[in-house]
Amino acid sequence: MLSNNNTIVVTTTLSNSIVSEKRRTNFVNEFAKYNLSMIMNHGIKKQEGDKISLIMFTIFKNSLEMFLQTNFEYGLICDDDFIPCPNFLEELNNTVSLLPKGWRCLHLCPGYLWGRMFRDNTKKFMLNPEYDMTGVPYHESGRFYNQCNRNLYLSRAFWLGGPIAILVNKKQLLIC
Repeated sequence: MLSNNNTIVVTTTLSNSIVSEKRRTNFVNEFAKYNLSMIMNHGIKKQEGDKISLIMFTIFKNSLEMFLQTNFEYGLICDDDFIPCPNFLEELNNTVSLLPKGWRCLHLCPGYLWGRMFRDNTKKFMLNPEYDMTGVPYHESGRFYNQCNRNLYLSRAFWLGGPIAILVNKKQLLIC
């Protein structure tokens, strides 16, 4: 069971940015309810000619490395614009309790499932897929995918997108 004793949040943010300052304030206020420990990882600002995919990879890698240096069993690696759903820790525990033994990570914000291209705030925290989900195997609870199929996702142009929010199970990650 995830709790403030075994879970840490590692988020990425930029300094000297009004937008990032607002995001940090919202982020801290949202997670204060759960009394989770938190690390603010310094982000990378895009420069002319930079590839966004390389920046995203580097930011995630840095955050993951920070988490691995802690004594926490679980790490929520996320962007500062991630907004947890109501009753976040309870809902997350409900999902984690259903995951198969030996799970390594759980992506919490697949952008194509929450309809980021629609920007419909009336469907916030609800599934609002941008694409046809027919034939995509998922757990009977509807909380996560079974047997992720990279080729299927690529053929349908599913972009996990963001904001980045991935729960990592350190014990299983270190086994690999």
